Amino acid sequence: MSTTKKQKTHLKNIITVYGQNSVQEALGNLDLDCLRMHVAVERKDKPSLAELIELAKQRNLPISLHNAKKLAQISKNSRQDQGIALDVRCPKFQELEDHLQSSRTKNNLVALDGITNPKNVGMIIRSATAAGMDGVLYPRYKSPQISPLVIQASAGTIFKAPIIRCDTIVDAIKKYLEIGFKLVVLDEKSSHSLFDMPYIKKAIYILGGESSGSTFSIQELSSHTVSIPMRNDVDSLNVAAAASILFYSIKQNNLMC
Repeated sequence: MSTTKKQKTHLKNIITVYGQNSVQEALGNLDLDCLRMHVAVERKDKPSLAELIELAKQRNLPISLHNAKKLAQISKNSRQDQGIALDVRCPKFQELEDHLQSSRTKNNLVALDGITNPKNVGMIIRSATAAGMDGVLYPRYKSPQISPLVIQASAGTIFKAPIIRCDTIVDAIKKYLEIGFKLVVLDEKSSHSLFDMPYIKKAIYILGGESSGSTFSIQELSSHTVSIPMRNDVDSLNVAAAASILFYSIKQNNLMC
């Protein structure tokens, strides 16, 4: 049976969370649109999983039993899925091509360029959502899988975050530049202060990796670089802390224009 265009759009908004704690947190949040539970048949009678299965039944969710190999294909993490996974619809998730087509005249996005620590990624997503950023470019390659650590660090915010899925950051950015976006790199070596940054209607703000910063290929495409002023011989901030300052500075800048 072929998949219709409507069904494909539906699937784009779904993520599969795995592991007992993540599944329990999702099931306990009645605001989340949980769709289906997946359980390893070999472990379904274990007390911890039986409890989660009962929670799913209370929410009238369909429950699918699989062998361990099949469940690993669903969770994509056999070492950490603990025999259980859950499909959740995230209404603000988009694919790159869909967002490019619907991009507004005023749009502030953030891109994760080589950030590998799941806790940093989760905290950045939480701050971006709280500050009202229009989207978080989340590459499939060279970024952490949306795992229990990411979900926990985001305090569950990821389920309502404006995530834009793309394959690689560089290819995505080139497409945005073609439709009038500017690229701003947060770089601790920049002589331009974040707080003096000009107002930009359509911008992508780059957060580089924890150890090496943004990649050279990204820097070549940038139109602006900015830094956060430091005092008391402090060289830099954790990328998640820097991200929070960046997002609220952008918000304040937008309110003044």
